[in-house]
Amino acid sequence: PERPVYAEGHGVRAIRAGGFKYLKRDFATNIQKGGVTRAIPEELYDLAADPGETRNLVGSAPDALRRLRELFRAEPQNAAKAPSKSGPSKEEE
Repeated sequence: PERPVYAEGHGVRAIRAGGFKYLKRDFATNIQKGGVTRAIPEELYDLAADPGETRNLVGSAPDALRRLRELFRAEPQNAAKAPSKSGPSKEEE
């Protein structure tokens, strides 16, 4: 089976597993769309269906999001900074 791969950079930590990539930012990325700016602290991509990582699935793939969050939290360096189990906030959906 595929083993999770963890990565860490400037203010962002990520995990890649099961064909998905999950990113958690220390500081939310501000995305402007249609004149509205939204903070995006988490991102989830289906790498097979979206290799260019253009569609953030945080609000539309709850099972994959839950699984990647669990794997992310299992990595000791992420434990203190991991997202809550309650799911995305209204700003993240």
